[in-house]
Amino acid sequence: MMEVTTMIRGNSEHSPRIDEELADESRVLRPGEASRAGQWREPELPVDDEPGGPMDVEPRTGGTPKGMTESDVDGRYEMARYLPTGLFPATDVQIQSAADMANAPRPVTMELEKLPEGTYDSVTDVWSTLGHGVESGR
Repeated sequence: MMEVTTMIRGNSEHSPRIDEELADESRVLRPGEASRAGQWREPELPVDDEPGGPMDVEPRTGGTPKGMTESDVDGRYEMARYLPTGLFPATDVQIQSAADMANAPRPVTMELEKLPEGTYDSVTDVWSTLGHGVESGR
């Protein structure tokens, strides 16, 4: 009687070369690496007014405007990052909802929860209504 031995591989349906190719294809891609998908399926980089965009990375130059402290400038900027420019004019509820949908950090949402009922024309309008400094006339 003849004894049959079999070679055990990861998958008996493929050759070792194909097994290696499949293993390479199934490797998890790291952010920023190209994938096999077409370019149209690659995520887009954030634009200027989105968190992580060029405006978020570049340091601010110059001084603070008259009527504002550096803390006012930073706070208003942080709030504006999570409110889309096309949102205004908007009600307090719409502003709070937009910040929630943009996953604004807790300090921003807590500040917006203090916003009185009404309609606001801009982030500056919201910021000044909350009692913070804004630019004064030149």
